[in-house]
Amino acid sequence: MSANKKILLLFLIFIVFLLHFPFLNADPDINISTSMGPFTDEGLYTSNVRNLIHQGSYDFELSDVPVKSPVFPFLFYIPFVLAGTKLIVARLTVLLLILTLYFFTVSKDKKLFLPAIPVLPAVFLQYHIFHFSHFAMSEALAYFLTIISVFTGNYFISKNSPLKAGVFPSLIIFFIILLKFNFIYLILLFPSVYFILWIIKKEKKYRTAFKYAILSTFIFIAIYFLFWVLPHKELFISVISSQTDNKFVSLKQLPGNIYILLNGVFFHKKLLPVTVFFVVSFIAFVFYRKKIKDSGIIIPSLIVWLILESHKLSMSYLPTRYFIGFIFPLLIFSVFFTVYAFKEINLFFKSVLIGLFTVIFFNNVSDYISSVKSRTYEISKINKEINSLNIQNKTAAGNWASTLCWDNNLRTIPIIDGEFNDTNVIGLYKPSFIAFVFDKNKIEHFNKNNHINLLKDSRKIEKHKIGRFTVGIFWLKTNKN
Repeated sequence: MSANKKILLLFLIFIVFLLHFPFLNADPDINISTSMGPFTDEGLYTSNVRNLIHQGSYDFELSDVPVKSPVFPFLFYIPFVLAGTKLIVARLTVLLLILTLYFFTVSKDKKLFLPAIPVLPAVFLQYHIFHFSHFAMSEALAYFLTIISVFTGNYFISKNSPLKAGVFPSLIIFFIILLKFNFIYLILLFPSVYFILWIIKKEKKYRTAFKYAILSTFIFIAIYFLFWVLPHKELFISVISSQTDNKFVSLKQLPGNIYILLNGVFFHKKLLPVTVFFVVSFIAFVFYRKKIKDSGIIIPSLIVWLILESHKLSMSYLPTRYFIGFIFPLLIFSVFFTVYAFKEINLFFKSVLIGLFTVIFFNNVSDYISSVKSRTYEISKINKEINSLNIQNKTAAGNWASTLCWDNNLRTIPIIDGEFNDTNVIGLYKPSFIAFVFDKNKIEHFNKNNHINLLKDSRKIEKHKIGRFTVGIFWLKTNKN
């Protein structure tokens, strides 16, 4: 890729970077999810490494994060040490990783430049992807790394290096699994893609890439199970069981569940243009697939990726962080197909695809403006209030505690009902305060499991509206600061 193209790409990526700045200290957008995930998981996934920095101990059994995400929390270690355990530092770490990796991967392959440019306004600015790209959560980073693995495989196939095409993308997938075990299904991506292309095209390079993809995947997964899963077998089984129990519908319920998800997610007004863009692109692909010359393994990989994501249609509840796994291949397939096939497709398809791309772009701009106008800073405000108390070497507990305790040396203990720290948390850890959703049933559950009456035994109770949730902070009498 020429220097001028690299400069243009870098400039456009820098514009995307600047667009995130208004949100780096803001609460998650109120419409990003109906679950607490975006509000609590940034704190949860960084709490162990923050405890390590401040208290010198990595609390392995305090939550499910260390066992299912062994690498992700440590991405923040050096940034936290250098710049402080701040929310903005955590968010910038994820955002800069995504943008930097995208730039260096695209700039390495000149054939990616043309489609990579419209990916920026269509994909990077898409409402759900945009917000998750600056959250200190693993999902957006994992999906962007999946894209990079596809680009990497395509680059080495184009250079007729099937060994590298098999090994390096598989290594990236292995790293993604280390970020979070939930992405284990992606190990099938490259063996499937190379096998299909070998069967269809009968070319030796795909057969060789398939063999190395299978071999390297087996080696990486063997390492993972031997050196990570087996040493933590009981905890691992417990965590995975809790992640899968009652999360999927029966075969009989599946058609109805798919119908509900299609209507509630893919035909929702925010995603309908994306869905239609993909449908039209795929129909055009069926007619013009033999005329596309430059896509390499990219188009087939995106189709296989989408098929792998479809197992989520059997989930009884599909949170935002999971369904963005569909948005990535849907949008990138549509953009890449439109660019690669533009000279070949007829005027009708050209007009419709350009029109849909334009609608998506303006929807993204509209969603961005709405998000800027509706920003709130309750988490930052509460965080400052807690820090102003100058609490030193104390403990805070609850599933909201780590979200409210950035940039201080409080040890945070998550409480996950029925799983982690659900009983005797006060006796074991003597927290200064408890923070969780202010709900009668939750308070009664906590009181029963901890032999306390929070409403009577708290010297001060605060209620804060954060997004859709009313969060209670219970300052305990027995552990005054």
